[in-house]
Amino acid sequence: MKPIVLGNIFTILFGLSQTFDTKANSHLWMIPSKIGRITNKFPSTSITDIFGDISPVAYNERNLRSEKETFSYDESDPYGPQNWGRLSEHCDGSQQSPISLYSNDSLEIYRRPLRIQHLDTIPNSLTFRNNGHSFTITFNYPGSRVAAVSGGPLKNSYVISQVHWHWGMNDYDGSEHILDFRRYSAEAHIVTYNSKYGSLTNAMNQPKGLAVLGFLYEIDNSYGASDIPFGFLVENVIESGSSYVENSHLFSLRHIIQSMEFDYLSYKGSLTTPNCFETVTWIVSTKPLKISSHDLAQLRRIKDEKGKPILMNYRPIQRTNYRDVDKYCSQSQYTQKYY
Repeated sequence: MKPIVLGNIFTILFGLSQTFDTKANSHLWMIPSKIGRITNKFPSTSITDIFGDISPVAYNERNLRSEKETFSYDESDPYGPQNWGRLSEHCDGSQQSPISLYSNDSLEIYRRPLRIQHLDTIPNSLTFRNNGHSFTITFNYPGSRVAAVSGGPLKNSYVISQVHWHWGMNDYDGSEHILDFRRYSAEAHIVTYNSKYGSLTNAMNQPKGLAVLGFLYEIDNSYGASDIPFGFLVENVIESGSSYVENSHLFSLRHIIQSMEFDYLSYKGSLTTPNCFETVTWIVSTKPLKISSHDLAQLRRIKDEKGKPILMNYRPIQRTNYRDVDKYCSQSQYTQKYY
């Protein structure tokens, strides 16, 4: 391999070294660019005093990320979507999300209605959070009360953990899933975990551990079309890592999803951010919600871990790999299978 000049040294990357450490995938060698006169006299100063540690450095793509680094949505970034597999091997799996969805007709099979427990319950408080990648809301209910999803493709009850949003740089390109060849303006995800595992952390990497409800948004700038005041919601969480507990201006889950009368598509997939665990039952509504250009602009105000506004935060479309996708109709509660 051709040497790369870095200051006063050559940096040469070898594909494999069996001389020092057979467990490493490869090594980074540092060789001086200037070689002095050879002598049989030992110098008074050691070579390590001059050049520092010149032993081979183990180079492993899985360990590229330092503790302070995190994933990015920028494809020019070393930790962009195309390199998420370096951060977690699950991101290179065969059942990744999001995917392109198509609402064409097929065979109808009966399924139970999809239900959300405490859909209209006003929580004791709401926690707004900027996690450096998105804006999230957690509903805090009194006592042991929890909001949960059941029915449809879900055989157990799934506890709602949080809601977050994905958006893009413009008003017409921001959803993660593509529906019938169209990428929508934004997408909300209601993240839930299988109640038998007790917590989101425990369920995250377990079979059928998670279910995510996805709601697509389309632009509507007419008065009153958008019910969520994003400007108010994000005002106190502009900076990455910030959070805010709201005790006064409260609302229920219905305020976000509006109605349970919607058709949806369901498939087996993954989380759309690292670690990309393939443990998610996806439920994506085919009935878009409304959002205004002003509200989308408010979401773009929040900042990432580098202090820059998050202008887009959706993952590129992944391969379907012949997965089944079921279509559930809200009226008949039948499902239509297609491939």
